[in-house]
Amino acid sequence: MRRGLLTLGCLLAVSAHAGGKAITVAVGDCRDADLLTGATAFSDAVSGLLKDDALDPFVVLTRLRPPPSAALEDVTRQLEAARAQFYADQFDKTLEGVRSAVSALERLPPSDLVANQLQTAWILEGLVYKSLNRKNEQLRAWRRVLRTAPEFKLDPNAFSPSTVAQFDQLRVEMARSKKVALSVSTTPGATIFVDGVRMGLAPIKGLTLAAGSYRIVALAGNAQSFSYDVTLEAAPVDVVIDLAFEGSLRPQLPLCVNGGEAEAIKLAAREGASRLLVFRVDATQWVTALLIDVRVGNRVRDGGMQQAEARKGNGYTDLATFVLTGQPARLASSNRSLDAEKPVVAPKPAPVEPKPVVAEPKPSVTEPKYVIIEQKPVVEQKPAVVEQPPAVAKDPTANTPRAVPLVIAGAGLVAVGVGLGTWFAGADDRAAFANAVDGQGVVNTQILDAASAGALEQRVGTNQAVATGLMIGGGVVAVAGTVLFFALAPSDAPKPTVMLSPNGAYAGIAGTF
Repeated sequence: MRRGLLTLGCLLAVSAHAGGKAITVAVGDCRDADLLTGATAFSDAVSGLLKDDALDPFVVLTRLRPPPSAALEDVTRQLEAARAQFYADQFDKTLEGVRSAVSALERLPPSDLVANQLQTAWILEGLVYKSLNRKNEQLRAWRRVLRTAPEFKLDPNAFSPSTVAQFDQLRVEMARSKKVALSVSTTPGATIFVDGVRMGLAPIKGLTLAAGSYRIVALAGNAQSFSYDVTLEAAPVDVVIDLAFEGSLRPQLPLCVNGGEAEAIKLAAREGASRLLVFRVDATQWVTALLIDVRVGNRVRDGGMQQAEARKGNGYTDLATFVLTGQPARLASSNRSLDAEKPVVAPKPAPVEPKPVVAEPKPSVTEPKYVIIEQKPVVEQKPAVVEQPPAVAKDPTANTPRAVPLVIAGAGLVAVGVGLGTWFAGADDRAAFANAVDGQGVVNTQILDAASAGALEQRVGTNQAVATGLMIGGGVVAVAGTVLFFALAPSDAPKPTVMLSPNGAYAGIAGTF
């Protein structure tokens, strides 16, 4: 049973490693906003504690799967502008635009359209160097086209005869050059792209290419592999791609895999980390963090807490501190035991001296079927008290204005209403974000660019946090005001009554207020 706001559990009686790099990875459904929000806060807490011993998640993601920097339509317009600069003899600006376009294209998911734009960029780069009489750079740019598309030809209506002749001569020379065999093994049926050009379906055996460096990517549906930089020299090269694992990595921060510990461990091992912190959020909004020794695959320590409490104060830092060091951390918000919040059940009489009233035979007292719990203990009524008028004027609560708790309760209800309004006001943002993100959490850049998607995701998270805070806080204030209203009631006002029995419970109040 989870007891307290922070559950601490050691799986093994060992301490965390003092050295070695650590990486934080969220596991589960990487479309879950609660998982992503919590993982971001927990990863930041780990980085704050470990400093340089924590791998930078941005650097890791950029190395494995660089996020798109521009949409394909934007890059196409950029190349058109670079072509216009070329014909205006602005060669430096042309080269700058071409290099920026190539960098942006290599970040996009591979496709035939992307390949066409890459070829356009390399042809234009060669033309610039040709105009600058830098033949080596010119031919190197054009080789980027011909080595993966040997049948590519320049349009004689768009290029000068001398340019077409040079390009055709280079094709003949490359066809005679020595080739190196490349094989790629991955999920059967996955499409293999080399330098952005579609080469066929996996597995690919004995693909012959000119010596040089290449970029290889595998794609199957929404699953995309990491980018592999391969150098072909003389000996055949075999590339093995674990597409099921690599495709599970979310292409945006925080680091998240659509899977479990196995995928997270593979990611940590690939990045050379010796410590892995796995972050989860379950269906009951309970967050857990698990420390794993990557070198031997052993679980070291885990901890958990309610997500609502983790968001308060230093909650995520406390959780990270315990999982990393084994030292229990005290939450800044509260350290009460959940036992203190359980309903109070009437205790059985303690073994003390019996009171005289026990001698009066009352079946309901000697064999109770129901236990009555009142706001105040029942006071024995004596005849002398009945003969005197009620001392209402001496009631300590008589001079306390009971309108105050009503105002408090009303303010709480207003806050709840504002929270609901805030939630509904964010409906358009949530719908827009859901429309722009596919089933794997990848932003469709044709609908929304990466920067706008990040800003929209932040607005959605802020809206949810504000709305939830207002509704929960308002509810607490409303309940507090209601409790104060009854607590300030005159002594002769009816008291709330609770009845407990083996078959259930009843609570009620009646009277004039």
